Amino acid sequence: MKTKRLLAVFLALMMVFAIAAPAALAAEIIPITSDQSVIIAMVTTSTATIRPVNPATIGYNNITYSVDSASSTAYGTVTNDRGTVAYGGINYPNIPIGTVTGLTSGNLVIVAKIGDLEVGRTSVTVRSVLGSGSTTISAGSTLLTYGQSTQLTSSKGYPITACSSNWPADFTVTNTGLVTCMIPVGKVGYADITAYDSAGNVGTIRLFGGSFPNNTVSAPKSNININESLQLFLNGYPDHCGSSNPAVATVTDGGMVKGVSNGTATIYCINSVSGTIGQFTVTVGIGGLPGGTGQVSLLKNSIAVGETTIINGAGMTIVTSFSSNSTVASTNGITVTGVSAGTTTITYVTNTGATGQLPITVTAGSSGTTDPNLPKPTKSYSVSAGGYKTFKYSNTSVKEAWSANPSVVSASLVTGSDGYKQARFTGLSAGTTTVYMKTASGSVSAMTIVVSAGDVTGRTGKISSGDDDLRVSVRKGAGSNYGRRATLSNGTKVTIKGESGVYYEITFVSSGKTYSGYVKKAFIAFN
Repeated sequence: MKTKRLLAVFLALMMVFAIAAPAALAAEIIPITSDQSVIIAMVTTSTATIRPVNPATIGYNNITYSVDSASSTAYGTVTNDRGTVAYGGINYPNIPIGTVTGLTSGNLVIVAKIGDLEVGRTSVTVRSVLGSGSTTISAGSTLLTYGQSTQLTSSKGYPITACSSNWPADFTVTNTGLVTCMIPVGKVGYADITAYDSAGNVGTIRLFGGSFPNNTVSAPKSNININESLQLFLNGYPDHCGSSNPAVATVTDGGMVKGVSNGTATIYCINSVSGTIGQFTVTVGIGGLPGGTGQVSLLKNSIAVGETTIINGAGMTIVTSFSSNSTVASTNGITVTGVSAGTTTITYVTNTGATGQLPITVTAGSSGTTDPNLPKPTKSYSVSAGGYKTFKYSNTSVKEAWSANPSVVSASLVTGSDGYKQARFTGLSAGTTTVYMKTASGSVSAMTIVVSAGDVTGRTGKISSGDDDLRVSVRKGAGSNYGRRATLSNGTKVTIKGESGVYYEITFVSSGKTYSGYVKKAFIAFN
């Protein structure tokens, strides 16, 4: 009887261990990893592969992967599959893996389970493509031979995390941006590679493969200025072109090159109709004509009386400039202003010591005051140095934006949340200038931007009208419709109490008494 009881206890213990042992094994933590720490939402080429770090630890157990929605701040999906996993120099076939796709931005927590028991977890960050998230994608080399690889990088400094090639048979690319040329020897081709960085910025770069001779492409010249265009020819017009350095020069498929910044770029061209190929080196902004006239130019070489244009230094600093006839046009740094109808020559000196001469024509314009090709400013806006104003058109993009005086206000294009390009004008230094923006159809809008020197409350300034004989009105309110409280001559000291649009609220002393009023910011100078 005693023996039977012992046997029953033994069998009971065996049953407990038989049930508990697999559960205990399954509950052990198995390190799980992901080949991508960041993926891009809704981009089919941007996925992360989840797998055990050491495949030997799972034995014959079947792991399944899923999103822990309670712990995640993003939405995503996991597709379970099997694949080969390398560890310790050994390839383990038929190992459970999971492919993660992001749907919204945030953090995805992925859990690994054997049956219903969790055995490990890892996380993946999901980024969304930013509304203004464009970036310039660069490559170590834009011309590759068979089997040669190059690494892509983002100008924003973030690592590449997703890529796609429109010709994967000719150019393969990994999600981290390693591109390999597969074009056979003796043939040529190209591919456009789209790459996303880990912040969601996206850009495209065109890479070429094969051997491109350098003596078949022709052009009227090889040196151009910034913003100047140049047509290339290759037994007629090419139909596929790319630039080795788009930051220096861009090119259309039809071979139209445009200078962007100082430097040199190699342009690769294909004429698929004639079956010809070639390359061409263009120099932008440097190595131009004697005297610097191939480097420096006027934004406009014909202006109206009262209108301004600027000297484009092509990356160099214009130290000084002067007019051969100041009664026709006057200069102030890089700004040239039309005074009366006629012609004159603007001489400039750069920080490198280079000099040059730029002819300019001044016309009477409409009513003798306005360039007939550009509208008058419609409104006036105020920003502080370092601040900006952004303007847009309805349901169309801004094609170009520029400032009459870039030393006061700089102009750039940004992409709005609606996908259209907008004009952004950033205040750089105290002053007043006119800014312009243009649509693709050629319609131009003009505004006045007044830049204040940041927070100047409490600072002392002085009246500066730009004309010793011109006195400045002090208004009772912030607007020309308010009555005049006083008129102040140049050099009169004032104290800033506050700002209101394009006006400063000031105090000034006259005959021992303190008065207050409003003066346009454009008439106040600070030391």
